[in-house]
Amino acid sequence: MRTIAYFLVITLICCLAPSADLSAQLNEPAPIRLRNASFEDIPRNSRAPVGWYNCGFPAETPPDVHPDPMNQFQVGMGPQHGRTYLGMVVRDNDTWESVGQELSEPLVAGQCYDFWINLARSKVYLSQSRVSNKPANYVTPAKLRIHAGYDFCDRQELIGESDMVRNYNWQEYAIKLSPTEDYTHLVFEVFYETPTLIPYNGNLLLDNASTLIPSPCEEVVAVNSPLVNDDQKEPISTDPVPGPVVVTQPTTKSGDPQPDPEPQVQLGQSKQVLAVDAVFEVPDITFVANESELTPESSASLQEIVDFLTIYDNVIIEIGGHASQKATADFANRVSMRRAGSVVEYLRTRGIDPRRMFPKGYGKSKPVCYDESADCKRRNQRVDVKVLKIE
Repeated sequence: MRTIAYFLVITLICCLAPSADLSAQLNEPAPIRLRNASFEDIPRNSRAPVGWYNCGFPAETPPDVHPDPMNQFQVGMGPQHGRTYLGMVVRDNDTWESVGQELSEPLVAGQCYDFWINLARSKVYLSQSRVSNKPANYVTPAKLRIHAGYDFCDRQELIGESDMVRNYNWQEYAIKLSPTEDYTHLVFEVFYETPTLIPYNGNLLLDNASTLIPSPCEEVVAVNSPLVNDDQKEPISTDPVPGPVVVTQPTTKSGDPQPDPEPQVQLGQSKQVLAVDAVFEVPDITFVANESELTPESSASLQEIVDFLTIYDNVIIEIGGHASQKATADFANRVSMRRAGSVVEYLRTRGIDPRRMFPKGYGKSKPVCYDESADCKRRNQRVDVKVLKIE
């Protein structure tokens, strides 16, 4: 009898005692996703991609979104993921390029993070020497350094860096990030081989960065460095062999995985979950009176739609045109359809696949106001974007 009672007491203690593993899971920091981690944008020179801020030297040009649209630099390498990638250079005048962004949530002081990113260098990256003012090929190997801080381009601490990137094909590099404070921003910069005695011209290509995964600081993250021929000191071309990425999910109090929150997307005046039937109102898209011709003042808002469709390249949308309540029903239907078509045509000329866009004229069937003011007329003569499908 005494044995049975002892057994029941031990069982009760074990059941009521909190699980060490569960406590660790509940206190574990969440993974941190980067905005536009694949550097998707319209290919263009001297402009940081959407979601990233130029952190370079004031008198120098910003980084480039490749493949090189004008063949100015003759960088013809294809992307590792998506449609575009980022190109940055170091220069012989001791300047280098960098980009930064605000994190979706702060880093945790003393917590390490595993991070993966695809890196390469281009065999050709033509530009001009800042020292000699003569044409130069920015081809010398460089590396990626990652800083953390409390504002855009703030470099409070170097929290990680890659090996020298000598490979001409995409390779996945793993970097252990080790912040000592709760930083809110990151800076990615290309940098020289250290120690640097004389600045040189080099390039670095970046694509498909991973989420920041919390990990123990004592673990060593192996870097996928390319093989190098000791005689030639040039990379031997190998196919990338990405290692497994283990994502630690947040958990509920019951220990079950907690689903990721739905991402909020900003387009125009609307911020909401990206889902089928979501409608985004985009202001300041205007037309010549009683016509379907876009005005120059519309360019900024139209560019917002271009950026949205570039980043979310799996989304199919409807461009909805709306007309004033003062127009006749027949005219309102015709002009709203033509205006929606003009927007689709504009987006097509900016590289958006027309198969992803469908114009629709709503006439004056969906007003947002009914008074006689000029402001109400402007609000009713609007263009909105509706998500039809997410592939």
